[in-house]
Amino acid sequence: MTIAAVDEGILQLIAQKTPDPFAYFYRRLTLGVLTHDIFAQLLPEVRPNKKKVAGGGEGKEGGAQYVRADSIRRAKPVAYWSGALKADASGHAKFTFDIPDFNGGVRVMALVHHGRRFGSSESMVRVHDPLVLTATPPRFVAVGDQVSVPVTVRNDTGRGGKFAVNEQQLDVANNTEKTIYLPLKTPPQPGQIDLALNASGNGESASTTLTIPVRWPLPPESDETSGAFTQAATAFTDDAKTFMPASVERTLVVSPLPAVRLRGKLTYLLHYPYGCVEQTTSSVFPLLYFGDLAKELDPDTFANNESAAMVREGVRRLGTMQTISGGFSMWPYGAAPWPWGSTYATHFLVEARRAGHQVEPGIYDRALAYVAGDAKAKMQSALDKFILKAALITLLIILAGITATVLLAGRIITSLKRLAEIAGRIAEGDLTASVRPTTRDEVG
Repeated sequence: MTIAAVDEGILQLIAQKTPDPFAYFYRRLTLGVLTHDIFAQLLPEVRPNKKKVAGGGEGKEGGAQYVRADSIRRAKPVAYWSGALKADASGHAKFTFDIPDFNGGVRVMALVHHGRRFGSSESMVRVHDPLVLTATPPRFVAVGDQVSVPVTVRNDTGRGGKFAVNEQQLDVANNTEKTIYLPLKTPPQPGQIDLALNASGNGESASTTLTIPVRWPLPPESDETSGAFTQAATAFTDDAKTFMPASVERTLVVSPLPAVRLRGKLTYLLHYPYGCVEQTTSSVFPLLYFGDLAKELDPDTFANNESAAMVREGVRRLGTMQTISGGFSMWPYGAAPWPWGSTYATHFLVEARRAGHQVEPGIYDRALAYVAGDAKAKMQSALDKFILKAALITLLIILAGITATVLLAGRIITSLKRLAEIAGRIAEGDLTASVRPTTRDEVG
């Protein structure tokens, strides 16, 4: 047999019934589909306030954030299961467990079987102390808040009397309850408040401890300025007028390198929380040119990771985005290549190899083959908007040292000359100038 003891409130949330073996084994069986989702674990979507979500492919305006509800759990859930038990000769089995700080109904469910016989039963057990102390504090408070916490005292001791709650006295009749309000002072810094409550009277006592998170009243903001010292002493502006004084934290970085002003931008780039093909390439591309300088600008980031190692990791991640065609998809293990992202990633691979970093030949060659084929296809198209893109792709292939693209290079040069000619005609007032595709006869 098995025995389960579960809080009735939890069972009502999911409309859980006591297991019925007879209904299970003799149920009608049909072909069905079992689905599961986690939306029940999420709160309604919370959109950013006055700003859009940063990139990452969330879907433009539809990028919404979800807040998990785990952090608001206060009471420990009452849900116990005995596992398999064997009854004695009289049919009795024993299972013990410790109930936490809990007041309410607990459904005890037993499921038994013996040979070919089986069955189940249930019983409701009321769990409560003679003196019940219940506090209802807010889920969180902000620095500077003034809060009154309602505390309810219920008297089930069998007679009325006086009860003390954190040095406050109140009269509570038997089988009734009363609520008092205790003032709560918030600390000047974020953290948490450990609220301890005690009640006593009629020879009984009760206590409870709660933790209330403390946050800043506004989202954190950062302000970055840079410049050069022109005197031996420099005074910084008083930013306490726009920020809460206790919340201000300053970081001063002094360096003989003018590029130190790029430190914040580099940190943001390296720690960007998303990783599509464009963002992955952007995060490691700068390290090809100033890896040593990056160590000076952001030593904490490169304390355990050399810039070369981060470049290798970027190449590895791009390899997971390469499709069978040689192009790169938006995200790892995608099937459809993204033309512009493929050009950008291939440009990075070309520069990485030229800078001495190891790039697997299979990834490198297939990427170049893809952009070469893409350039050829676009140059044969009559759509003017593809000319500039084809020029960029062909320039990339030339940087890679492929001699087979000389013909394409000639087409690109002719196209760029025509673009310059049209721009001059438009500047002179000829608004009828247009771009037309290059023909084979125009390539020398």
